[in-house]
Amino acid sequence: MWIVDSKEVPETLEELLIPSKTAHVMIDIQNDCLHPDGSCAREGSDISMYPPMPENVVRLVDESRKLGVLQVFVRIETLPESRSDSPAWIRLRRRLSVQYRGQAGGKADHAPIQFGEKGTWGSEIVEELKVLPGDLVVRKHRSSAFFGTDLDMLLRSNGRDRLIFTGVTTEGCVESSVRDAGFLDYFPIVISDGVASDVLELHEASLRVMRAYRADVITLQDCVDALHAAV
Repeated sequence: MWIVDSKEVPETLEELLIPSKTAHVMIDIQNDCLHPDGSCAREGSDISMYPPMPENVVRLVDESRKLGVLQVFVRIETLPESRSDSPAWIRLRRRLSVQYRGQAGGKADHAPIQFGEKGTWGSEIVEELKVLPGDLVVRKHRSSAFFGTDLDMLLRSNGRDRLIFTGVTTEGCVESSVRDAGFLDYFPIVISDGVASDVLELHEASLRVMRAYRADVITLQDCVDALHAAV
């Protein structure tokens, strides 16, 4: 531990990843985002980076759950008839749809991409991941897992201030959540082979930015080893 003005600051991964103080936060690992039949793929998203990621997340869930790490499944959800969408949010999603369709600019006939509509198959967590009793499920309507949700309250109620992040997309909802976690005085840890994007360059750029000063960016194996060493 570092001691800074009488405050203890974790120095090593083993000091940081204490299972009883840690939560694994999975971001938007849902059918619409990852599955070949999901809305993002249908709109033209390149999902080729995604297949290995859920398998790695499943391994991390299995390894960390038995050590006492709290599992948190975060789902992005859109209400029917755009009830959860502001004009600003619709404009942002429209930019995403233009990107998927390979267009140079947003034309009027390019409707915003729809994903995670409440009650649909697309909004469900992929079948590889199983929510068990004792796990938490948090629904969000914007990029960050903290914005407009009860995630902060749930984590603090359970004494979890070290957060392992996995999910999609690296530069989007993952990085948004990581930034908010840091601002809220959590310790964010990003699993480099547990996050993915449909744009490789943005994935790599986001990891570089987060590694610089936003989070500890480590591999799945390093994370598992540290969790076991801390027990």
